[in-house]
Amino acid sequence: MQANILDAKPDAAIRVYAIFFEIVAGDEGAKYEVDPRELLDDPRVTLFWDERRLTGRWFDENVTRIGKRTGEEGRIEWDTFILYDARAEWTDEPPYTVSWGRPVIQEKTRLLRDLGEALTRLSE
Repeated sequence: MQANILDAKPDAAIRVYAIFFEIVAGDEGAKYEVDPRELLDDPRVTLFWDERRLTGRWFDENVTRIGKRTGEEGRIEWDTFILYDARAEWTDEPPYTVSWGRPVIQEKTRLLRDLGEALTRLSE
């Protein structure tokens, strides 16, 4: 994210909301061991720590809906990117997603492609 998007597109009109929480056993204590600002150091990034993983549950229930399709109640969405159009407005329902994928590293090509297309549409 930092090198491929933020550093590569320093003038792009994008906002990144990065939400961190412990999800797998290896994450235990991550809040104190890793400073997210070292991973995403850009003024267009807003960082959050979600101790209770509420956002992961919300995004699964309202956006990706993987838990509904698989019957996995209480599923938590994580290691995911969700791309919205610059003109998207949040109301009672989340706006249409331009693209989303998981895990982020494996879906890097799609994220770069879809972000590039969204930025092109924005400049038209």
